[in-house]
Parts: sequence; structure tokens; C-alpha cells
Amino acid sequence: MSEVTHVHIVHIFTDRDGKFGSPTGIIVDEQQELSPERRQEITKQLGFSETVFINDLKTCDVSIYAQQSEIPFAGAPLVGTAWYLGKLKDSPISSIVCQGNNIEVVHEDGLTWIVTNKLSTLPAWNLKEFANQDEVDALTPSDEAVQEHTYAWAWVDKGLKVGKVRARTFAPDWGIIEEEANGSGSMLLAHKFGRNLLFKHGQGSYIRAAAGSTGIAVGGKVVEVTGKKI
Repeated sequence: MSEVTHVHIVHIFTDRDGKFGSPTGIIVDEQQELSPERRQEITKQLGFSETVFINDLKTCDVSIYAQQSEIPFAGAPLVGTAWYLGKLKDSPISSIVCQGNNIEVVHEDGLTWIVTNKLSTLPAWNLKEFANQDEVDALTPSDEAVQEHTYAWAWVDKGLKVGKVRARTFAPDWGIIEEEANGSGSMLLAHKFGRNLLFKHGQGSYIRAAAGSTGIAVGGKVVEVTGKKI
């Protein structure tokens, strides 16, 4: 097994200038040189909410590791990895596979989207509505109201065709003090209301989510930040 592991770091759901966004580490491991235990160690060492391991470039099969264990779905990492696989292949991909689940990928106007109809694979975020965006902005990780994997949100403009939402995510019980951009939580909220939503999340990330007859989708801008060796 190689002693050096190359990690590609992308930020997902950035603003239009490529700022903010959720950081994710992506590692190509087609030879399966990294055991599940080593993958978990690397995930903890990197310190991101999730790290993605590419198992097969041809089939776009990937594994996602969170700080506590391997998981079947995570919005931001799948969006970021779908974008990165397209870059590696020099052509946009149309699907990505995680734990046997085939997830559709769509590229549109510089944004990358993933679409799933398997609601059961999404993390069970606690969606907690607040009266206004000021209350969401005032939250701190120590507040009792956000101790159990909470997606805190408030309407900014409910009347628009694409509703605007202010949101933040806290999950200290899952090893995440505060997540800069939460794709799966945004998908759950879009599913709850059955409509298209635009989120300002965290400090300045932007997430788009949609719900319809074909499934639940989440999308945004992805940028590659840097790489590192561990």
C-alpha cells in the first residue's frame, strides 16, 4: 500500500465568486488499497464533515465517510464528487453510484445537481423553523435548540416562485459543530414543501433544491480549492 494518499479538496455550494461552500476531501482508491478502517482514520484526520473515496472511475462508484462511520448519502459530497469526476473524465457524468444506489447527475448553467427518489437514504435532520432570518443568524453552536443534528431555517421570501430561505446546520452529536453548507437538509425542506427553494446557508454558501415527481434534487457551484498529501 502506498504510504502517501493524495487528497483533492473541493468546496461545494459556493457563492458566484467561488467563496464559502462546504469543503470535502476526495480520494481516488480504485485498487481498494485503503481498508475501511484506514478510510475512517483519514476522514478524521482531514477533519471535514465527510470524505469521499472513488472506488471505480468507469462506473462512478463512490463511498462516503462521515466523522463517525460510512454513510449512504450526503448532498454536498455527492455534488462535489460528481463535478470532480466530470473533470477527471473531461466530460460531465450523468450518474454516480453510492452503496448500490444510482443517483442522477445534471449539469446546468455552471451548476452541478444530483437527483434521488430514495428519501430513506437521506440523513434524518431535525428541521427547526425560526420566526425570521435574524433569529437564525443569532444562533450559536452552544444553544440548546440546536444540539441534535438540527437544520435551522427561516423564510426570507416565501412568496417568490423560487422561495428564499435562510438556513444553518448544527450537529455536535454527529461530530459537526456547524456545517457551512448542508445539501441533504435542504433537500428535505424542499421535499417538505414540494417546491423549488434557494438557500443562503452558513456564512455565505448558496444551495438550490427542488422537489417534484421525478425526485428530490440539490445543486450548486463547485470549485476545486487545492490538494494535499497525507
